[in-house]
Amino acid sequence: MKSSLRSVLAESHVSDVAIAWLVLHALESAFWVVWLPIEHAAGFVFMAVAILDIPYHSHTLDTVDRMQLMEMSISLISALGAAASAWIFSRWMYGVGPIRSLSMSCKRLRRRSHV
Repeated sequence: MKSSLRSVLAESHVSDVAIAWLVLHALESAFWVVWLPIEHAAGFVFMAVAILDIPYHSHTLDTVDRMQLMEMSISLISALGAAASAWIFSRWMYGVGPIRSLSMSCKRLRRRSHV
């Protein structure tokens, strides 16, 4: 009996682990995209409260700002790539999106009896 790659991956749960890893990687990269602007805004607010005035802010980008923009763009590309990979792989394996495929695999694992 010749098994297809899709059925072998589904039976061994390798596809579920791969989809979960890709979703987690996409979420982590998306977190790092939004973390730097939140950190700058919080620093600006805390400085404004500390000095009871509007802090000076330069309108030009210095080297540190450019490096942070580069890191943010790399994280954004990584997040989009991981999310697209999870979506494509999940659609190929199960015909549904990654979140629904992971919830279906959790239900399948709960129904199994490991006696």
